[in-house]
Amino acid sequence: LEQTLATEEIRFEATMPPGAQRLATLISTSTLTVTESWAPDARAFTVGDALTRRITMKAPDVLGMAFPPLPVERIDGLSVYPKQPIVNDTARRGRYEGQRTERLTYVFEQPGTITLPAIVMHWWDIDKAKLNVVTLPARTITVAANPAASPATGPQPAAGPALARLVGRAELGQHRRRETRAGIGHGQ
Repeated sequence: LEQTLATEEIRFEATMPPGAQRLATLISTSTLTVTESWAPDARAFTVGDALTRRITMKAPDVLGMAFPPLPVERIDGLSVYPKQPIVNDTARRGRYEGQRTERLTYVFEQPGTITLPAIVMHWWDIDKAKLNVVTLPARTITVAANPAASPATGPQPAAGPALARLVGRAELGQHRRRETRAGIGHGQ
């Protein structure tokens, strides 16, 4: 059975909000909440140490996948390992809310002072018809030489790919332990 339904034409005009013409992405919502946490919460580290930055964006009537991914900038003396984002959408009594959590792990590769860049997010307040900006401040970190490294051996190679494989194996092991506790077997 095939049916054809004729409807009246609907026309609309879409325009970019004032001030947003040059932005790559823009979230439109009535409220945007952005939180940030650091683990460990310290400002002094040693070469080889890692620091994880967790940023969560949350807004009503926005799907979590609509939030833009965070920029990952190359910084001398530092390796950056972004993890898969955690995207969560909820509906409670007809109200929808989207959330995206981004995690970046920084591994310090050489001594000195490193500034992790500020993160700037623009969003359009649909209730007030206003362009807003959320800025997570830059963070300056002091990195000391690793006392366990021998100065006679010269500069130590970056741990980059080897560390990424090690972190990946550790996360896979945690995932398998969680599956085992939950009664999910491999190969079933």
